[in-house]
Amino acid sequence: MARGEITGRKPRVTADRAIRGPLQAKPAKKVADKARESKAQQQGDDVSESESATATATAANGGTTAANEGGSAANGDAEHEPTPHGEPQSGAPNKLPPIRPPIPVAAYSITEFCQAHRLSESMYFKLRGQGLGPDEMIVGRRRMISVEAAAAWRREREQAATEAAE
Repeated sequence: MARGEITGRKPRVTADRAIRGPLQAKPAKKVADKARESKAQQQGDDVSESESATATATAANGGTTAANEGGSAANGDAEHEPTPHGEPQSGAPNKLPPIRPPIPVAAYSITEFCQAHRLSESMYFKLRGQGLGPDEMIVGRRRMISVEAAAAWRREREQAATEAAE
């Protein structure tokens, strides 16, 4: 196994794990079994044979016994139920209204125009190369498309589509 300081990579398996083999999971104890054991340890008593028999029957039956189904355990103690939690609050709590209304868009950049009209930029430039793109205005070094030019372009494309369908 190559060392991490030589290869520059973190080893996938530690040296101990490679020798001993993969981890084996221990069987998990049931919550009711743990509660009984801790209660017995607090009282200074070991888990009695009737409780251990109930625990084995509980594990074999998938967590239920005839005694629990009636509502109480074999030794007379009530089973512990998990505490129900409240439902999470939906929506944003205390969401304040915006200070100012958003400024309406007056002109699109080419990227914004493509996003608003669900076009790829390559398709936009393809249409522009064919003379089918919207009218552009040059502002400094940027090319912008006004909202009116975008609306006119949509009307032209709709008319071309209806004429092609007829």
